[in-house]
Amino acid sequence: MQKPVMFSRHMEELQVAAEGLRRQSRLSLYEPPGIADIVRDVHEYAKNRHAGGHPPAVHEIEQSILVSAICGEADLIEEGVSVAHSLMEVWPRTRLPLDWVNGRVWLDGVLSRAQDVRELTRVVDQQIGYHKLTEIPNFL
Repeated sequence: MQKPVMFSRHMEELQVAAEGLRRQSRLSLYEPPGIADIVRDVHEYAKNRHAGGHPPAVHEIEQSILVSAICGEADLIEEGVSVAHSLMEVWPRTRLPLDWVNGRVWLDGVLSRAQDVRELTRVVDQQIGYHKLTEIPNFL
């Protein structure tokens, strides 16, 4: 974990902190990543969480599918479903959310939500307002 940059030593510490961030980032900090880059990185993150013995990345996989849906990226939705299928077969039941019924029910629910792009758009717009991000360009 990087220590905070002190204002009194800002000029000296800023470059060191920026280089540390560049090394830690899985995505390029030099050019904006595309939706496909981000979604595929989430898939790798979910696989790595499982491989490392960490709790299942259920919500992250859900979000990767929903983001793909709101962006109209059918191929990414299919990739997300494929990753979900492979992971839900190996996720330990004891580490899944308490309301988890089974993988098929979960994935059907995610895909049902993914089909309602109007509702997804409403949620995104609501979150933009809630987090006061209205000045950030929206590329969707």
